[in-house]
Parts: sequence; C-alpha cells; structure tokens
Amino acid sequence: MPSKPPVPRETHAEIRCVSSLLPNAIGSCEVSMNETMVMAAVHGPLAPRSDDREYSDEGKLSISLKFAPFTNPSIPPNQSTSSRMTPSESLLAASVRSALLPSLLLANLKTSMMSVHLEVLQDNGLVFEAAVTCASLALADAGVEMMDMVSCCTVSLHGSDVMVMDPSTSESDGEDGRVTIALMASTGNVNMYEQKGSLGMEELKRVSELAKKGCKELTVSTMRRAILSSS
Repeated sequence: MPSKPPVPRETHAEIRCVSSLLPNAIGSCEVSMNETMVMAAVHGPLAPRSDDREYSDEGKLSISLKFAPFTNPSIPPNQSTSSRMTPSESLLAASVRSALLPSLLLANLKTSMMSVHLEVLQDNGLVFEAAVTCASLALADAGVEMMDMVSCCTVSLHGSDVMVMDPSTSESDGEDGRVTIALMASTGNVNMYEQKGSLGMEELKRVSELAKKGCKELTVSTMRRAILSSS
C-alpha cells in the first residue's frame, strides 16, 4: 500500500541555532533542524599536520564528523566508540567541507589550519543540511574571515505539487524527488547542488527556487540572529 503524502510545507520546520556553547572551543554551535541535531566545535589556528605533504601558502580547513553512539543502535559498539571516522562519516565530512570552502577567505590564515569537529546528536534525515549550517555558524562564531555564512536546505517533492521543506525521515518516505542546496545568502552563490529522483524541468525549477528561498531565510532569520545574540 503506497504511503500517504505528507502535509505540504513551504516554510522551515522547527529550527534552532545556538552559538558560543563550548568554553574550550574558539567557536561552537548547536543546530536543531526538524529533530535532527548537530553540534560543532572549532579549534585553531593549528600548525599543518606532519603528514600533509602538499604545500600551500593558504590556510586549510579540516572537518571531522562522528555520529553519537546513541543515534544508531545498529552500529557495532566498537565502531560507535572509536575516534576514527567510518567511511560513511568521512564521506559526509568531505561533502560538508566542499560546501564550506567557497565561503572562506583561507588566504588570510596563511599556512595555519582550522579544525571543525561535528557530532551528530540526533538523526531525523537532515544530517548534511544541519552539519553544513552548524559548521558555518561555528566558524563565524570563531571569527574566521568569510564572504558569508553558508546555509543548507532540502525540499522534497511528492507527486507533482506537494513540496516539503526540511523533510524528516518519515516525510521523505515515498518522495518522487528532492533538491538540496548550500548557498551564501548575501551573494546568491550556490556552493553545492544535489538532485535526487525524477523531476521534470518545471518541477525542478519550482523545487530549486523554494530550496534557495529556504537557504536565504535560514541565514537572515536564524543564523545571523544566533551570531548577534552571542556577541
């Protein structure tokens, strides 16, 4: 029996951003997005790693990401407690890094490295979106120079007209397609664009425009307010 389409939602689900939470980090943030929760801590500037053989006169960005053991009971205990990232965590961290890099003025860091550690505290289908938003906010909280913060938004399409912004795991069930966008609101630059599923040209345009709108609203109404409230 096909699943019932979710209720349309063309505005953000419940989102909460709080910065400057961790006293031992130079920048930190916690983002809760439709019951997905991610925390970020920024450390640095650090000396380049001894195993990094690629010389650069610009600064570098290191991203690590771990799922808290209680987020997924199916993960073997020896993997969930290890400090090393699993292959899927490494891939997710690399994707977050790619979405953030265009926003950062790494040349101003010289040869130093900024390190961001992300911990997923709750997973309800929006880990990448929350991780990008959280890491960018934490870097801004740390005072890292950037062109703008990066926000991330996903819109799911069911049928031809039911669009759901920030879909949860259950709201994604039976979707026909989705678009995820990471964007800098001040310039409109799209740092990352991903489409899944089968979408016609008109549907793709509508879903993409709503995702862009969601990114801009997230930056202006939530992320910037979080930075101002912590200053």
